[in-house]
Amino acid sequence: MGATVLLAGMYLGLADPGAPPDRVPAAGESGAGGLLVLLLALATGMAFFFATPLVMFTSAGPLSALAASLRGALGNLLPLLVFGVIYVVLAVAAAIPYGLGFLVLGPVGAGAAYASFAEVFPPAAESQGRRGETAFPA
Repeated sequence: MGATVLLAGMYLGLADPGAPPDRVPAAGESGAGGLLVLLLALATGMAFFFATPLVMFTSAGPLSALAASLRGALGNLLPLLVFGVIYVVLAVAAAIPYGLGFLVLGPVGAGAAYASFAEVFPPAAESQGRRGETAFPA
């Protein structure tokens, strides 16, 4: 997703600060294209955020996991936004000691992502006899 945001920045003319002023696109000319790329990147990120654990921990197929992940992320947009902002702040702090903070932030981030997955897609009732499945929306 970061690469898509970088590409959107390049499209907006931010990647070449040495370009002459008449060669850099104006905000009105490229703002809609950059915004479209950013929205597509966010939708793709939301579709893939929960898709991997849905495929790993349930019997969901790839396409149904992508759809369920997108629905789950859209249903929990504010908590995921707060999660992302906190993670970015912690990533900046982890980068300060020559990136060694990522040795701690990586596993903590993976655990936090799994905890959010378990909160959004709770395990199915054990009494129904479906072990290892989650009750994700179909």
